[in-house]
Amino acid sequence: MNEPGPVWSLSIWPGFEDKKYLQPMYDEVAAAIRGVDPTRLIMFEPTTWSDEFDSRLFDTKFTHAPGGAQFANLSAYAFHYYSGIDLGGQIHYVAQRLADAKRLHTGSFVTEWGFHEPPCPAPPLTNASDCYSKEMDVFDGTNALSWTMWNYKSLLPEADETPFVATCTGCLNAMWRNQTANADGIYTPNWPSALALARSYPLQVQGHAHAYSFDWLAGGRFELAYELDPGVDGPTLIYVNTRLGLPTPADDQNPDVPPWFTYPHGVNVTLSGDGDATWAWAKGATDTIAVSSTTTQKINVTVVIEPVGKEQRFASRSASMSTPPDTGLATIPVGKVTRPDS
Repeated sequence: MNEPGPVWSLSIWPGFEDKKYLQPMYDEVAAAIRGVDPTRLIMFEPTTWSDEFDSRLFDTKFTHAPGGAQFANLSAYAFHYYSGIDLGGQIHYVAQRLADAKRLHTGSFVTEWGFHEPPCPAPPLTNASDCYSKEMDVFDGTNALSWTMWNYKSLLPEADETPFVATCTGCLNAMWRNQTANADGIYTPNWPSALALARSYPLQVQGHAHAYSFDWLAGGRFELAYELDPGVDGPTLIYVNTRLGLPTPADDQNPDVPPWFTYPHGVNVTLSGDGDATWAWAKGATDTIAVSSTTTQKINVTVVIEPVGKEQRFASRSASMSTPPDTGLATIPVGKVTRPDS
């Protein structure tokens, strides 16, 4: 259920609603689903106030995953993040939601975020794409959170379609914003937002991810540290942006243009750790790197991916820009979702 609202009664506090109404409903729905598909992953979301406001007053009061604690490894705790209504900052809020997932022994997933309109003003974050990158930094790191974005395209509901004011979301900074098609009926994407979102990330990890990061301010350096488990189907797959570049070749030579592209000239891949891991381009793909190993024991692996020519391309720009502040990433481990047969 998406953003379940609190019941307007004397029992209005969201955490109470989670325990009294949502949890019994999720238990019943989960039983029906698993009656026909026992290994189906179920995502569940708390009351909207618990879901979006960073305040202990609104904490969820779920006591177990849908169907009971025995199904925690087949459940993912879903929550949303919007900077405009968050009361205490993204770092603290994400840490609270991960603490919820840890307490429930479930996985976790940011099922909505984004919506920077107008753009955030804090330097060096000068536009919406910078804001997106900064927030993705917090989702990455030791949090290792998967996410889906809300404002993929513009949406303006009709006045009679919403109980609220008919407000356009995504009309300024969505990847497909409110524009007019050209003579061929083609819409132009919002390239700054699209290219910011096309950052490197692990598609799947053969084992357990410790942390990963993408340095969007200084050249697009990606790093993933993980424990490779030969008992888990592999390989590890990492998306790398080799097909999208800056709007013009001249921009590519201009150090004053933000580095929205990632790997237009190729990549350098470095593997380190305590095993014999190797990498190659995934079969049939030009934007996916596969990391595998013949080991029969668990080993720690670190993958570093950097653009070819990064030193020359970014030297002057990196020296002139502020270093982003320490994110203070939460060290609460994310719940690990595993299938019984894995």
